[in-house]
Amino acid sequence: MAVSTALMAATPSFDGARISRDVKELASDAYEGRGPATAGEEKTIAYLSKQFADAGLQPGGDLTDGKRAWTQAVPLRRADIVGTPTIALQHA
Repeated sequence: MAVSTALMAATPSFDGARISRDVKELASDAYEGRGPATAGEEKTIAYLSKQFADAGLQPGGDLTDGKRAWTQAVPLRRADIVGTPTIALQHA
């Protein structure tokens, strides 16, 4: 079966060494665990956004001033328990 040169050129290649570099980079102490609302999260977003742009991808996140961002807002819920928690069990 013949495969066109254009199709082969359009097929992305897998580069295990590059993926390994990216994983090592993002797992490094410099990213502080990549937790939400931390400097490590911001650094992670910047790194990934640059990698996506360098790969020729287009952002599809939130629309701001007529331009799409690489990210989108995701509301997170938080609950704080006030007082001592209790539990009541009933036998029917």
